Amino acid sequence: MEPLIIIGAGPQGRIIPDIVAARHDLELWGFVDVADEKRFLMADAVRFPIYGPDIFPDGLKNRFPDAFILITHDSQRRSFLISQATEAKLPLANVIHPSAIISPQCRLGRGILIAPHVIIGPGAAISDHCIINSAATVDHDSILAENVILAPGVHLAGHVKVDTGANIGIGVSCIPGVKIGANSLVGAGSVVTKEIPANAVAVGVPAKVIRNR
Repeated sequence: MEPLIIIGAGPQGRIIPDIVAARHDLELWGFVDVADEKRFLMADAVRFPIYGPDIFPDGLKNRFPDAFILITHDSQRRSFLISQATEAKLPLANVIHPSAIISPQCRLGRGILIAPHVIIGPGAAISDHCIINSAATVDHDSILAENVILAPGVHLAGHVKVDTGANIGIGVSCIPGVKIGANSLVGAGSVVTKEIPANAVAVGVPAKVIRNR
């Protein structure tokens, strides 16, 4: 089995032990608390070692020449941590729940989390460091750029493009062909029917920009 270290000890990391337990090719070796988040770890997660931020990134590479995935829910902090991990050339693992349905015609990067009951269609492309939470769907030919987070129950129709660092809230739906700009935030339950510009906060049915991030 391949050892796995989770970079991030927040609520997003809480689901990792269950996903690893459902697979037979990964063994969870612990968490790195890079953002003082370990208070969020409960139940099964607390039985694994939690390392301090001083070990990231160089100490990890020297001590654990294994696979890593970066999990923290703060998009801006994630961007900084990703740049550090990239510079340190940390090896990245994909953590994919076996219940996910992923077309063999889609493209997956590295360092990706795919939670239970996700569906990814043919021609879709998922870039490095994306998080796709439970029961989200990414239909055919849609593209997620690096460091995109889809909350549970997000539904992207075909040919949707989500740019780097965007965060899509729980239950959001996007009609075919729309674009969501870099570092934007779409609020829970919104319906995206037209382009959302970069660095915008959009909410509602249909989704409208209410402010900049």
